[in-house]
Amino acid sequence: MFEGNQALFNGLAAENQWDWGKKHPVIRVSFADGVLQSRAALDQRIQGILRVNRELLGVARSPELPESDIAGNFSDLIRQAHQASGQRAVVLIEDYDKPILDNISHPDVVRDVCNGLLNFYFVIKGCDEHIKFALLTGVCKFSMSGLFSGLNNLTDITLDARYGTLCGYTDAEVNAVFILLQLFRNRAFRPYWCEAESPAYLLKLLTERGVFMPSLERKEVSSSALSNLDFDQINCDTLLFQTGYLSLKKVEQPMPGYWVYTIGYPNQAVRTTLNAAFLASISSPKRRLL
Repeated sequence: MFEGNQALFNGLAAENQWDWGKKHPVIRVSFADGVLQSRAALDQRIQGILRVNRELLGVARSPELPESDIAGNFSDLIRQAHQASGQRAVVLIEDYDKPILDNISHPDVVRDVCNGLLNFYFVIKGCDEHIKFALLTGVCKFSMSGLFSGLNNLTDITLDARYGTLCGYTDAEVNAVFILLQLFRNRAFRPYWCEAESPAYLLKLLTERGVFMPSLERKEVSSSALSNLDFDQINCDTLLFQTGYLSLKKVEQPMPGYWVYTIGYPNQAVRTTLNAAFLASISSPKRRLL
């Protein structure tokens, strides 16, 4: 939409509610590919991402900035994109948290990686005058006191009902556009999502902690327990909810300003996958000795 690509939205609500004549430079950042196991690997990946975006937007790196100055180069890219186009830039960051999750079992590496991401993401606040819109998506929302302590200009929409259908698919959309490719390819119902999306870091953490899976059938938690994840003290309920292995079953407000959320397994396939991980953990030789 920000690039003015109207053809992608023909017949949709946005077609007649957007100024297609105004185009903004769009900076795309994605950490979805590969596994980054060190701060050096992260810095190298970011440098490559910035080079690709400079090429796509037709702006050159300022000669006084060494490529190793990641924050300086990101800031310079945003500022130059604004100046070259006459419109403020749009910054889209996909899988912002994947470098953390890739190393979740190694606290020292996580801290180094977080420092690198902090150095990168803080540029967004400093370049506010040059940015029209910024969107960061990821599996988990880490504590504002950690990764996003300085980005007070971001709005968390994780549990905001107004954005409930923005990401993912509603029943109506599934019926209308038939997106369940594996189901129609194989013509059989199977737990395709669990088979494809069970992240190793999650199952490893659950196994190490011996989390009692049957207790997660229906569990009441507070909003803070669902919205913030501290990478120094990972809460398994929070991690399972944010990764989609637990979903909201009920939302209540027993008294003004106090919300209670009931979470549980979204379906039988997820229940089976996690209970299998639980059984494996309690049957391991190490667990039996403990």
